[in-house]
Amino acid sequence: MRFLAAVLALSFCVIASAQDFTKPVTYTARAIPLRLVLDELIKQGGVKLKVTADMEEEPLILKVKDVPLKSVMDKMADVFAADWVDHNGFWRLERSEEKIAKLKESIILARTKAIEHSFEELRASEAKYPALTSTSSDLLVGSLYSSAKKYQAGESVDDTASLDLYAQTPIARFTRRVLLAMDPRELASIPIGHRAVFSTKPNAVQQGLPEGTTALFKQFDNDFALFNESLQKVVPANERGLMAGFSMVSKKPVARVIISNQPFPGDETLSLEIRLVDENGDEIVEGSQNLGTTIEDWVGGQYDYAKLRQEAQKTGFELGPIAKEIAPHTGPASNNLRVLPKEVVDILLDPVRHDPLSIATSDLLIGAADLEKENLIALPSDNCEYYALNSSRMGKTSLAAFRAVAERQANVSIESGDGWLVVKPHDPVATALERIPRAALQTFLTDVVTQGYISLDSAANLLASGSMELRDDLATREAGYLHPGAESHALGGMPGMVRFFGALSDQQRDGASRGTLKLHMSDFDNDQRAIATSMVYDAFNQMQQFYEQPDPSLSSNPHLIDRTDFLPDGLTTDMVVEVSDASTSAAFVDQTQYSGGNYVSAIPQDVLAQFLAQSEHPDLFPITNPSKINGLKGGTQRRVTITLKQGNKVISQSINEDHPSDGMMMTIDQYIASLPKDDREKLEAAIATIVSRMQQMHRNPVNNAPAPTQGGQKPPTQEAA
Repeated sequence: MRFLAAVLALSFCVIASAQDFTKPVTYTARAIPLRLVLDELIKQGGVKLKVTADMEEEPLILKVKDVPLKSVMDKMADVFAADWVDHNGFWRLERSEEKIAKLKESIILARTKAIEHSFEELRASEAKYPALTSTSSDLLVGSLYSSAKKYQAGESVDDTASLDLYAQTPIARFTRRVLLAMDPRELASIPIGHRAVFSTKPNAVQQGLPEGTTALFKQFDNDFALFNESLQKVVPANERGLMAGFSMVSKKPVARVIISNQPFPGDETLSLEIRLVDENGDEIVEGSQNLGTTIEDWVGGQYDYAKLRQEAQKTGFELGPIAKEIAPHTGPASNNLRVLPKEVVDILLDPVRHDPLSIATSDLLIGAADLEKENLIALPSDNCEYYALNSSRMGKTSLAAFRAVAERQANVSIESGDGWLVVKPHDPVATALERIPRAALQTFLTDVVTQGYISLDSAANLLASGSMELRDDLATREAGYLHPGAESHALGGMPGMVRFFGALSDQQRDGASRGTLKLHMSDFDNDQRAIATSMVYDAFNQMQQFYEQPDPSLSSNPHLIDRTDFLPDGLTTDMVVEVSDASTSAAFVDQTQYSGGNYVSAIPQDVLAQFLAQSEHPDLFPITNPSKINGLKGGTQRRVTITLKQGNKVISQSINEDHPSDGMMMTIDQYIASLPKDDREKLEAAIATIVSRMQQMHRNPVNNAPAPTQGGQKPPTQEAA
């Protein structure tokens, strides 16, 4: 018995020794996968540690000196919103469903409070203005008219006073009233980056507005009747165009309200569009409102950031040599900077071994922790790298400058106390879903350097490499560092469509390039249908209304409807998706716009004659106010078009990949002369026909074109052209 007791006692001591969480660890990790961090902690602490697959590749920045293992583990659990679970032989970092639910609830509560604060401001604004009467409406219209005339004349206008005037208009009043009738928590529950639509008569893909909002229609109609009467009395008929922004398209009474949010990825601000339509579905008027923040808050934040960045030049610190080379490329005129040194390019092109967050973000946070003699743990979002670089663009940076922008723009919190500097995402689950897999990023950047631009295929493969929430900001910015100008190419504007194209197999993409690929929604799996649904309903632009008629070229058709009204039942199994991928000849035009600035854009051959005629004879196109063409060269334009069809309902979206030819821009005459004989004769004939037709329309040709309203150069006279 004594022998057995001794063996058991010895065994207990061995187990207790193996589970000693008090052992101090000293370690620095510059944004490496959590699984590798745990390997080092196992060596030093003697406790077997593991992590679930959803967190093991997350990049962790850590700097500790003689810190008990238990303290490091506790901080890890905090930044990952997870728990260490004993599995009888090893401890694993896990997130339970309860933990995730608690995290989501805390985020919704925080957003609800921010929206409620916005509601308080709306209530205060609403209480400030008395009900409209005939007299007060006349005064309001008179003040708006006076402000509009000053603005047109180029005189200074008090922006605060102008906003105050607009806040008293019928649409602004209605916007406040209808929003205040809504549930702040329901608004806060809209997933960031996704679109939601609320309606007084909701369908299957819309949510309902409170029934009380319909009572506001009559009040709005009465207010606008007073406002329109004042317009007729106060504003001369020939100057009512100045008040176009306050006039209704239709005089019919409001029958319905549609409120949608613009889904800015990663932005917790709720940007709402409010549309009032009549019984035929025609838009009467629209308004907008931000909830969760204000313009004043945003401007104040920008001011604070600029001020703190200036102060950092005196009291801050520099980042490492790699970050110092890249930082200037986050500022204006970055295209004019010298190319990055080879050692910097090599690091950027190897994000698997050199995580992007191991550069500026690690430099900044480790430097700040060293200055304050603190330990550090950070789980940064991918967007942190840009703001760490940008905060140091002027030479030096500081934790205060970085915090001022990162907490607003990169969705992280930065806390200091008890000997620790802690950087953690507001939502670590969402941050992981938004993160770009480093192997996919490496392939993407290598393609950019090899090809010299962001190809549609590279962009599609990148967006298809992770979750549907993956954000491309980091990839496009690094592409711009490596090849200035590349970031403005294929990824911009339609990530949902590019992601859908990326979800196609190689065989399907090949089929689209050889003709029109036809896919049936009934054959889609859940992931493919989710991508297609997001492409339609979560598209990153404003209301994206669709023409009720299937031909979107009918620009004279005033009947526009929201996409959730156009496809009220979602993407059904009887829908067909057609994908085409075709390349055509195009001219790449370097033009000066009269509003200022030079732009190179691709002009398809079928409309090139019109552009050239306008540039050569601007006096014949005084209304168009054409841009001046400085030069042009040939090339090709690849266009991928995805069309959804359901009966006679058609939604079509396209994205272009431009390929200008090598060589210098040519004059118009040189370009025309460089064309094959048949193409040259067709283009010259088309230009002559357009010019002849326009000359016939001008009974008294104007020799001198009007001067540009601002910027640019005055076009030549007809004789000079």
